[in-house]
Amino acid sequence: MKLYRNIIILIVVLGLLAGAYFAAEDFKRFQREGNDEDTETIEIFSFDSDEVTRVIVETNSGVFEFEKKDDDWKAVRPADLVRLNTGMVDSIAHTMSRLNAEKIIEENAQDLSVYGLDKPIRITVILEGNTSKVLEVGNQNLTRDAYYVRPGDSDTVYTISNYEGNTFIVNKNDFKLRNLYDFGQEEITRLAMEKNGKLLFSARKIGEDRFELTEPVIVEADMEAIQQMLKSVEQSFIIDFIEEHATDLKKYGLDKPSYAISVETDKVKKKLLIGDERVKNQEFYAKFADDDEVFTVGTGTYSFLDKHISEISERFIYATDIKNVEALKIEFDGKVYDTKIQTNPEDSSKDRFWVNGVEVTDLRNETGSQLYRKLYQAVIGVLLNDINPNEKPPANAKAEVRFTYKLKIDPGQVVIEFVPRDEYTYYVMRDGKYTGLIVDEKRFDEYDGLRTAIENLTEAMEKKGK
Repeated sequence: MKLYRNIIILIVVLGLLAGAYFAAEDFKRFQREGNDEDTETIEIFSFDSDEVTRVIVETNSGVFEFEKKDDDWKAVRPADLVRLNTGMVDSIAHTMSRLNAEKIIEENAQDLSVYGLDKPIRITVILEGNTSKVLEVGNQNLTRDAYYVRPGDSDTVYTISNYEGNTFIVNKNDFKLRNLYDFGQEEITRLAMEKNGKLLFSARKIGEDRFELTEPVIVEADMEAIQQMLKSVEQSFIIDFIEEHATDLKKYGLDKPSYAISVETDKVKKKLLIGDERVKNQEFYAKFADDDEVFTVGTGTYSFLDKHISEISERFIYATDIKNVEALKIEFDGKVYDTKIQTNPEDSSKDRFWVNGVEVTDLRNETGSQLYRKLYQAVIGVLLNDINPNEKPPANAKAEVRFTYKLKIDPGQVVIEFVPRDEYTYYVMRDGKYTGLIVDEKRFDEYDGLRTAIENLTEAMEKKGK
């Protein structure tokens, strides 16, 4: 009995395995047949996208028309699409030019409403020679993996892929450029920032990789900090378009912006206003000062907004490369040192220096360093101790220390003066204007400081003169 039962079980198992095998074979055959059908190309359009001269997109939200001029797209309708996302127009033209269907759904279709083609998005591209191609785009299919479409000169309904269909499902915002600025950071010549209506700083470009703060202090900018800001500006983009013609700016915090960032190049000036957070720690409301459209930007892009002025300032009072200087007059401890500099652009070892008419090029210390270079380094190496732009030096106060640079570059001459603030510190003046910087008098007595450098050089000059 037990043996009989086992035989029955074995027969059932073999039957199941055989059924599974034939089912698998049927499925494979079905797949092969399906794949054979899928490999058939159902062409809707095929033309050269470079020959497209005009694109018209008709939607429920409006009509958008673009014309190619000098290989660049311009908006014809609406006329206020000035900052045009030309890549979107190119994408529509390119997708249309090589459009294949996934399936033929219905030939001689009568009821287009079934496919959402009674009120379609209508795409028209006009080619060179004034020929045109028209595509109507309807709804997604039930499985939402394709769109129903119909060529304008046909009653046949097809499906195209989601990827291609989504290219045609557009609104006005899709044609707007999301990059805030259409220039690179290397083109920026001025950068300024305000907080709650008060200027935090203003900086201008003074060299290929150099910026100088001009307000509220006058000092060279810390380029690491400035580069972070310039990079953020270049990479700024719009996350979401909120309101095109905003009249009530208060609800966005833009009636009294928290921050304002001004950027200038040789060609344009732009001022970005930043208001309230739309999403905490993620998005700010923002707008340009000369436009009434409100959009959002990422908070992470503007992590530098609350930097203190000291964080973007170099600590050197005034430092310029010796190759930019023709002469340097030093007034210190009641004495005047008129120095002249002759640099060789090809070989710095051939540079020559004079002090009060005496050549000092060959005067060196025990380590072989040129004593004049040590003097120059001491002059440009004076460091600030504090920043206080709100103080005012006394009128007609006399400087105790003065450096006068005659430059080979603009502005031609720079005068740095140190005016007594109290018994221990100096106000720093530049070309007669208070820089907002304060220096401790001990800076001149530091190791390798100005006093030591002058003493070492004058002592060597005296020995040479004997």
